[in-house]
Parts: sequence; C-alpha cells; structure tokens
Amino acid sequence: AAAAAAARDAAEQAVEDARQQAGEAGKWKEKATALEEEINQLHTEAGRTQQEISRLNLVISGLAEQMTKVREMVRTKGAGAIIDTALEEAGLAKLTEQGSECKKVVFMRLFEDALERVQRLQHLQS
Repeated sequence: AAAAAAARDAAEQAVEDARQQAGEAGKWKEKATALEEEINQLHTEAGRTQQEISRLNLVISGLAEQMTKVREMVRTKGAGAIIDTALEEAGLAKLTEQGSECKKVVFMRLFEDALERVQRLQHLQS
C-alpha cells in the first residue's frame, strides 16, 4: 500500500511537472511567434527603406547634374569665381566637380546605414 501511494505521488508529480513544462513551452512558442512577426515587419520596413534610398539617390544624382550645368553656364557668363565660391561656402562644390567622389561618399553612407540595419535585425533575431 505504501509503495502504491509512493508510485501514485511520483506519477502525480510527473504529471504536474509535465504541465509546467507544457505551459513554459507555450510561452516560448508565443514569444517566438511574436518575434517572427516583428522580423517580418522589419523586413518589410527594410524593403521600403531601400526603395526610398534608391529614389533619393536618383534625386541626388539629378540635382548634382543640374547644379553642374548651372555652374558651367555661370562660368561661361564670366562669373565662375563667384559660383565656385558660393558652392564652396555652401558645401556643394564636390557635388558639381567633374569626376566627383561625392556620389561615392553618399553611396557609402547609405551602404553603411544598411549594414547597421542588417546587424540590428540579426541582433533582434538572436
């Protein structure tokens, strides 16, 4: 009788332990599902951000070309020194120079930003 009672107590404890583990597993599953949803939202946001970056790169490129044309037009009118000084003071001279590295600098900043976003995403996934 004592052995049966001990076996019954052990079985009841095993059932209780199993219920607790199942409850914990359910909580982890809910957390994993929430994280997966967040990852999907971040992927969507990253895609939208990349599209916006591409659009802005095109705008920057177009503006740089237009500014270069304006610079050349003003130079042909005899006011090259004035436009050069104005662009330099405004911080736009590199954008209008032939063989400009500015586009590469802009691209590198955007690329580094994208890498940081990927790293944050990977951190959230872990």
